[in-house]
Amino acid sequence: MIARIIQIPFTNEVIAKNQVIGVTQTDETLWIDIEPYREHRYERPDTSMPVPVEVYATDELIVQELGLPDQGVRYRVHIKRVRYVNDAEEIKTFTLPIWGVNLRLGLSEAVIEKALYFLIDRNESLEETVVLLQDLYGVQTSTSALDRLKRREADSLPSHGELIQMLHAAKPITQLHLDEYKAKGAQGWELVLRDEHGRLLVTLYLRNRSERKLRVVLRWLRMLGLQIQVFYVDGWSGYLAAIAAIFPQAKVQYDYFHIIQNIWRHLYKAFTNYRKAFKQARTDKEEQALRDEMHKRLWNHRYLFFTSEEHLSEEDKQLLESLLEEHEDSILPQIVAFTHRIWDLFNNSRKKLQASLKRLNLIAEGWASLSEHFARAMQFLNKHFGSMITYIDDAQVQRNSLAETTVRMIRRVEAVRQGFKSRKGRAAHFKLWIYRHYLRPFAA
Repeated sequence: MIARIIQIPFTNEVIAKNQVIGVTQTDETLWIDIEPYREHRYERPDTSMPVPVEVYATDELIVQELGLPDQGVRYRVHIKRVRYVNDAEEIKTFTLPIWGVNLRLGLSEAVIEKALYFLIDRNESLEETVVLLQDLYGVQTSTSALDRLKRREADSLPSHGELIQMLHAAKPITQLHLDEYKAKGAQGWELVLRDEHGRLLVTLYLRNRSERKLRVVLRWLRMLGLQIQVFYVDGWSGYLAAIAAIFPQAKVQYDYFHIIQNIWRHLYKAFTNYRKAFKQARTDKEEQALRDEMHKRLWNHRYLFFTSEEHLSEEDKQLLESLLEEHEDSILPQIVAFTHRIWDLFNNSRKKLQASLKRLNLIAEGWASLSEHFARAMQFLNKHFGSMITYIDDAQVQRNSLAETTVRMIRRVEAVRQGFKSRKGRAAHFKLWIYRHYLRPFAA
């Protein structure tokens, strides 16, 4: 029978550190009776030397262990309450420890670890984890029990601030990637922070975005001991003022993805306006059939106007050239020419002065006068141009932020859960995620 126990995939700590006093087996369950080893004397905080103890009460609890698909494993845990006399000649009591089990949850530590592996590491839903634990290990639980398990495990960890300090101690944090987004199922915003090592530091709920709230967050990070040298942000105006107030010596780099996204958004509106006008123009039937075909081609291949040349195949280049010829008297050639000028500015400038001269050329050439959409694109480019080109000739700064990939990762976690039911549940999940991904390997 003992050989059968050893073959069950549970932690050795339960057997090694507790006393097995009996084993029974039914058709579906292996029952293992355990009790704590009783020492002759125990060290207690209120005694100057180890003291003898006396058992005065016992109890019994059932604890689930990892078993096999057709063979569940349960511990009958025999709890012992003992008493002793301290140095002040007072009678004190405590419970003899049972190693490797959580009596409050009724689960072994191995089951808790397996549940967290599914929920956090593999990003399974509560419902799917219930099924996996039952089908693979014969553990019976519920979604509400697993949700409570997550919160209790998160509460047992250090605070978010302490976790950030631990991350900083492991690898110094000198750069921050910031982004904010609308969380699934939430009314407000989530502020996401990631460091230069690619580590998610924290996600913070903001009912609404404001410079004042961002200052509070940055001041908290400074109080934790972080001295940030570079910030990566999107185009939200509140970032620059808050960073300048709390980390005045820090450099700021506008994320290149957001720069291009904003400029392209204005150009796409110019493209859409032309496309709609082209479609709505009335001509005779014969020419209308030709224009309908031209419009269809234009719509089906609209992405070509906003794709860099190095990402176009030879076939794509020929198709784009054909479309430009068909619409040579429109704004489309200007859209393509302007996108190439923007790419050249950010991709080929080796000095900040060179990039600034290219921007001044765009102003002098009158691109803003082509349409309101070109004017808005130029206005955005001019507004914080210095923070857009921080990366040029500065080896410490990269061009792209990591925040966008962080948001995508978080959205994948949200999608599995159809959004978190509460902010506390969300905070607990990502607290566990951060610990298990970055800190747990060093905790041992």
